[in-house]
Amino acid sequence: MSIEGASDILDGEADKAQKVIDAFIKRIQALALPGVTLDQRTLTEGSDSRLFQIVRHSSGASVAVNIQPFGKDLYTGWDLYVPRKLNFIPCIVMAAIAVGVPFIYWLVNLFSGNNFFFVTLQAFFHMASLILPITILALLYGKLLHDDPWMLFVTELNDFQATDAAAFTMVVQRELFGALDDAGIELEEE
Repeated sequence: MSIEGASDILDGEADKAQKVIDAFIKRIQALALPGVTLDQRTLTEGSDSRLFQIVRHSSGASVAVNIQPFGKDLYTGWDLYVPRKLNFIPCIVMAAIAVGVPFIYWLVNLFSGNNFFFVTLQAFFHMASLILPITILALLYGKLLHDDPWMLFVTELNDFQATDAAAFTMVVQRELFGALDDAGIELEEE
């Protein structure tokens, strides 16, 4: 999921698309930033395909840069992607409750002399009946107290990672603007 991005249409500059791409690649490589890599990816959907410049940071953040002719105009844009990571401790606690309570029930009933098949089947039904309420409570907790229903399931960037991602994004945007300038495209002041 893209969390930030920007784009622009440059009038009558479609013929300079490859110059901009080459200048952008050259500029990113010249930076030689530690933990930053550049990769080209062609994304295809049906008969349509687009070439993207993917700039990756060691933190996991990626910026997809799109430089494409759009009729007689040139489309340029970038999108920042930051992967979400599983929040292990709350997920382990929720799984332990959903599995642990039925397991204790299973052990008590099994050693009480009840039928193994019947007790095991009941334990599975108890586990299934706990999964939905635990998930709903976790989603409500996240939404009501932190305005993020997935808070207990996935981790967000910490302050240092968010600062690094912002700086990384600004560097990519600066180099994209520089590549436009290198290709002889003047940007209008806003």
